[in-house]
Amino acid sequence: MPFSCKIGDSFYLKIDPLIPTHRYVIITSKNSEGKVVLVNFTSVNEWKECCITFYPRDDRHLFEHATTIAYGRASLVLGDGLTPYAKNNYRYCEVSVVNKIIKGALSSNELAPYLLEEIKRQYPGIC
Repeated sequence: MPFSCKIGDSFYLKIDPLIPTHRYVIITSKNSEGKVVLVNFTSVNEWKECCITFYPRDDRHLFEHATTIAYGRASLVLGDGLTPYAKNNYRYCEVSVVNKIIKGALSSNELAPYLLEEIKRQYPGIC
């Protein structure tokens, strides 16, 4: 499935030169301003908040080791602005992976309140 700026689209994105490149995934549809919630996968560590953990058995193409979501680095970004990054190792995240990310967001202490509100607005059945 090619990049379409939809829920489940994932790719590598370099945001900060001091932070290693991570895989990012879109977890919401575009809102009325054309923005989407974007989160990134990161390795599990004892000092990180790990509301959820993914393993290779969850999706062997996405996860090579225990992986979590860095909810503290989640952002609301203009969806169309992501198009240049779409070819950076694009992979589609299955609905089961995205649903697990959403459930983890609800229990995160690091997710910004405005992002939580956007998620709750778009996922009323889960929240």
